[in-house]
Amino acid sequence: MTDPDPHPVAIIQLPPDRVSSHLKRSFDELVQSAWVETLEECTNEQKSIARILVAANGDLGRNSLVQLPSLNLVVCIGTAYDNVDLDYCKENGIVVANTPGYAGPSVAEHALALMMSLNRRVCEINSHVQAGHVDTTGFIARDLRDKTAGIFGLGDIGGRIASMVDAIGMKVIFTSRQTKTFPGARQVDRETLLRESDILFLSAPLTDDTADLVNRQTLSSMKPSAQIINISADELIIGADLVASIKADRLGGAALDVIGDPAVYRGQPKIILTHLNGWWTIECQERWAETWMSSVRAYLTHGSVGAVNVTAGD
Repeated sequence: MTDPDPHPVAIIQLPPDRVSSHLKRSFDELVQSAWVETLEECTNEQKSIARILVAANGDLGRNSLVQLPSLNLVVCIGTAYDNVDLDYCKENGIVVANTPGYAGPSVAEHALALMMSLNRRVCEINSHVQAGHVDTTGFIARDLRDKTAGIFGLGDIGGRIASMVDAIGMKVIFTSRQTKTFPGARQVDRETLLRESDILFLSAPLTDDTADLVNRQTLSSMKPSAQIINISADELIIGADLVASIKADRLGGAALDVIGDPAVYRGQPKIILTHLNGWWTIECQERWAETWMSSVRAYLTHGSVGAVNVTAGD
């Protein structure tokens, strides 16, 4: 099945410079593109005839979607789609697709970089040497070989991290919602993971069960030398409890790529902060754009796409 309109109007909620010129050029040949950051920037005519919406993280509730009466397809540019009113889309035959899988290699590499930087105290040593001090004997570190890496959530990213840390000689344990096997790794319960981990990687999605996972009680069950690497949601950690444990020498440190209020962690030399930089590589941005563009292309060419909802009539 091919699309009856060979060159439909598509609203893309992104600044055009977020996509490389060659990818943008090929996409603009496929659709009549309106690159905007909000729906309010679109003309009434664009809203009335747009059949495709490539959506960022803004609200796509009923009040927003009703402005697009010709809409057939919503492609969310990330994995999450909880900002979309799926009931409205089902009622109106609108297919909703997300964009999974593109970030795994890059985020896993970033997690490894955070672990190495934290464990070897790279940021502390850099500040010390940049200030003109050459005696760095006060910044002793630990080898990672034979230490235990605990992975909370063995999905795509968690699995990649497991392979990487195994390659440098670490022991690997993990938790998962399903029973899994992974070469060289051992599945354990949550309590064992916390108790045995020298490095704890948080790579599970935010759910009611994972929210506030790192709190005063769970931190008390960890090794005083343990370190936490968070590449998942900020809400998995109670920041004040994490800081209190580190300041009291009940935890060795943390490196966080997702932070809510950075002020909670300010002035803590044993905490490394980045902000959603795991996926911010040239290669990852290319994979990201290619993935959501492929969803649009598949829908226009074949009339189908990997949807996260069930359309009306199905």
